[in-house]
Amino acid sequence: MSRLLWINGPKLGRLGQRKPELYGTRSLEQIVSDVRSLAEPLGIEIVHAQADDEALLVEAVARDSARCDGIVCNPASLTPSGLALRQALDDSGLPVAIVHLTNVAVRRDWSERDIFMDVARIYVAGAGWVGYQLAVLAFDALLQGRIPR
Repeated sequence: MSRLLWINGPKLGRLGQRKPELYGTRSLEQIVSDVRSLAEPLGIEIVHAQADDEALLVEAVARDSARCDGIVCNPASLTPSGLALRQALDDSGLPVAIVHLTNVAVRRDWSERDIFMDVARIYVAGAGWVGYQLAVLAFDALLQGRIPR
């Protein structure tokens, strides 16, 4: 069985309540359940962590990455400035998928670039919560050797 660490950044615990016109009406709990339902038949276990505090996300990467085969991360509001989390992902040595619910390239000012982009082996933006499922499917292909590492 493969294992993916799934990190969700600040404010994502309020999905379904916060700006539903932008982020959708599904709660994080519903999304986690759906992603686990997709991953399980593929032989992938999901280890999930969400925090509004960057230090807690860095701790989750340090604590859990050694027992995982890859990391899916939505840095959320840390996207332009989460240097500690970015470094933790890079230092893990694992392939990383960065997922954004919206297309951050068109939503952010040019000065607020995505500092996580260059640590991403897989990058999904603008697909809503389905982006998490796309990341799991991409990781499955990567781990099975169907796409090059």
